Amino acid sequence: MLFEISIDKPSEEKGGVKFISNSGHLVSFSNSLFNELNVLGIDKKTFAEIVIDFLNEDTKYYSTYIKPISKVEECKYYSRIFEFWITSSLTSKQMFAVITNYDEISEVLLVDPQIFTYAAEKLLHYASTKECMKFSMPFIYKFVVFETFNIFKRKFNANMQKIVGKDKEKFLIAKNIEDNALIWKIESPRFSYVSNYEEIKVGG
Repeated sequence: MLFEISIDKPSEEKGGVKFISNSGHLVSFSNSLFNELNVLGIDKKTFAEIVIDFLNEDTKYYSTYIKPISKVEECKYYSRIFEFWITSSLTSKQMFAVITNYDEISEVLLVDPQIFTYAAEKLLHYASTKECMKFSMPFIYKFVVFETFNIFKRKFNANMQKIVGKDKEKFLIAKNIEDNALIWKIESPRFSYVSNYEEIKVGG
């Protein structure tokens, strides 16, 4: 299930979704990327233009704002993170899309995996202003989980990190003295931030 967008280059995937962008480019989406965007309520032409602008900027990351994405988590504040490929006649790039719901808008951040720490710092800075924030992925990107935990430990002065639970209900937890915590159910494609760890049930 490769998430891929091709710009001005025919996609190798049979089927897929093909169209002309608002700026006149031939765009092809893999079915999996198209379906992911549909679930989030992001218009395919909007996402295509974001990718085209990113390529024109020729940077390691690019962000812009769109209307609020569809609610996919029980917490009001959440971020959807997925890996995808951009291919064109000139380049092929592996990227992460970090799509975050704010109160009245959503941010689409495209970031090179080499500087994912930038995205993790931005996410945690925002999360720290809320009571909770959920992070979800279509697959288990352990790289994303561990990078985010590492940033949390460093930036939030975590004084505890441990694994709790047993069998298939094990959780990795990092917490600081203010009881801000990151919680990951091991082998799950989701993790979360809470502002008061003592008030929640890990297994709930």
